[in-house]
Amino acid sequence: MKKNEFIQLIDESGDIMFSCNGYKLTIITWADEGIGIGFQNKNPALNKIQYFTSSTDLVNNFLLDGIALAKLADKIVIEQCN
Repeated sequence: MKKNEFIQLIDESGDIMFSCNGYKLTIITWADEGIGIGFQNKNPALNKIQYFTSSTDLVNNFLLDGIALAKLADKIVIEQCN
């Protein structure tokens, strides 16, 4: 997947579950706080949602192991999208 394709998917979708570099994450687009992203795991203390003002903001500024999603776009695998 390319960066712009991922941004467009976020803009046109509701919830997106995906994996990247061994992590499973969820993006929510309907929250009042903005577009949220969080890790899927069983430990609630680790699953804090981070909010961003736009899909572009999220893709450029959410870091996974210190690397922006924008630079990892080709490693993103969409698991579920609605």
